Amino acid sequence: MAVEQYVDFSAATTIAVGGYTAGSGVLNVASTSSPFPASGNFSVVITDASTGATKVLLRVTAKNSSTQWAVTAEGTDANASASDNVYAVLSALSLDGIRADQNQFGTRANLPSTTGQKKGNRYKCTDSPYEFIFDGSAWQPFFMGVRVVEPVAANFSWNNQGGASIITSAGGILLACPPHSGDTIRSQLVSYGSAPFTVDMAFMPGLYGVINFASLLLSDGTKFATFVMAPVTSTGGAFQFQYDRWNTNSSYNSTPNLANGSNAWPISATPPLIWLRLYDDGVDRNIYYSVDGVNFVLLLQESNTAFLTPTKVGFGIDLATSISVTSTMWVVHWNLYSGAPPATGYSV
Repeated sequence: MAVEQYVDFSAATTIAVGGYTAGSGVLNVASTSSPFPASGNFSVVITDASTGATKVLLRVTAKNSSTQWAVTAEGTDANASASDNVYAVLSALSLDGIRADQNQFGTRANLPSTTGQKKGNRYKCTDSPYEFIFDGSAWQPFFMGVRVVEPVAANFSWNNQGGASIITSAGGILLACPPHSGDTIRSQLVSYGSAPFTVDMAFMPGLYGVINFASLLLSDGTKFATFVMAPVTSTGGAFQFQYDRWNTNSSYNSTPNLANGSNAWPISATPPLIWLRLYDDGVDRNIYYSVDGVNFVLLLQESNTAFLTPTKVGFGIDLATSISVTSTMWVVHWNLYSGAPPATGYSV
């Protein structure tokens, strides 16, 4: 869509020799240069050079040259004479255009370019909960009202893809794992630099089957340490967090007793977004959980070389038994950054 352009009242010029002919579709002027906008859409009013009376209101849709605009009449069209005044104005269509720019909507794939956008413009996706606000230089993503960093699929690589796939058309990364027999992990991994580093992650669970686990995970290329949200069959479908170790992506090792003598942290309800944080301070790996992305609770602390010395971090689904239906997780926020996390909330 064409973004509405507007400037202050200092944008003024005159009609060139020959005047303006109603219905011609072009307006020849002394100059189309700054302070007029470099492109459409905007409105200009033509006033009589002698009396100052308004002759016609025109909509500029494009700049043809340094002395000509493509125009349509905004209201009743009329002729104008050479030397008549041309002023940039805010008209009814201009204000409608500004309102439309401030509240845009469409599919995630059709997010508009940043060209011509004004700070504060919004774009609501019609095919996902993502919404974008223009900050003056870039579109900033929000998910369910929360500022996030979208994961970029090109930054990740598959480990043990099998028949799994990712979907990115609606924003974020939706990981889908088809039915599977036997233990395995399907994951997306990214390398990271030296400690200290932090990963903040938020995802929507879409888990099926008996014991499918959505995971934040570490790997050394062979072994895996997975920090998972798992259904608890004994409590009728409630969920818990637990920490699991895998010798390979298809060889389960153990669930260590690391949570005050237990191997799981039960939760009474599953919020719309699951927030996990991994902070490696150079000595310990620290795992946190949050229900709101603001207040994080430490779940686990252990040596950052316990069981494995990782080189990659990522997310995946542990298919820890034979599964007859597709399992999914939708990662909507992922931020891997150097140093410690903020004192409150997550980093964007």
